[in-house]
Amino acid sequence: MRYSNNSRAYDQLTSWLKQLREEKGIATSQLAEMLEVSPSIISKIENNHRKIDAFELVRYAKALGVSAEEVAVRIEKIIEETNR
Repeated sequence: MRYSNNSRAYDQLTSWLKQLREEKGIATSQLAEMLEVSPSIISKIENNHRKIDAFELVRYAKALGVSAEEVAVRIEKIIEETNR
């Protein structure tokens, strides 16, 4: 099954990423600096205006203190929930 920017699963993933960032008290500008991208990139990802690739996703999560394994588990959970 293919997930687009507009799919419910992708929305849940980007919402989770935003929630993680906010829980850590990290501003979009701070995260952008950590990832060496512009703040608009972070905003576009979190608002589903830009897809995040696998490599970016791992770097993004690690900057927020989340392992690649935790990301994979979360994605599996999201997929299971959307398939119900």
